[in-house]
Amino acid sequence: MKIESVAESTVTQQDPVAPRIKEAAQDFEAFFLTQIFKEMRKTLPEGGLFEQGPQEKMMLEMLDEKMSDQLAHKGSGIGLAQVLMHQLQQSRQ
Repeated sequence: MKIESVAESTVTQQDPVAPRIKEAAQDFEAFFLTQIFKEMRKTLPEGGLFEQGPQEKMMLEMLDEKMSDQLAHKGSGIGLAQVLMHQLQQSRQ
C-alpha cells in the first residue's frame, strides 16, 4: 500500500515524463498478465462438448489481452505497475 501512495504522488507532480512512465508501467503489467493468462489456459484440459477451433482460440487470446489491459490500466492488477513506477521515479532522481 505504501508503494502505491508514493508512486501515485510522484505521477501527480509537474514532471512531464511522469504520465509516460505510468503508461509504460501499466502496459508492461498488461503484457505480463497476458502471458500469465496464456500459460494458465495451457493447463486446462482440451476437449469438452464441442471441439475448439481456431476462431475460439483467437477469441480467447483477445479476451485475455482485453482483461489484462483493463486490470493493468484500472489499477486493480497485481501491483506491478506501481512498483515499476516507483522504481523508475527513484532512478530518475
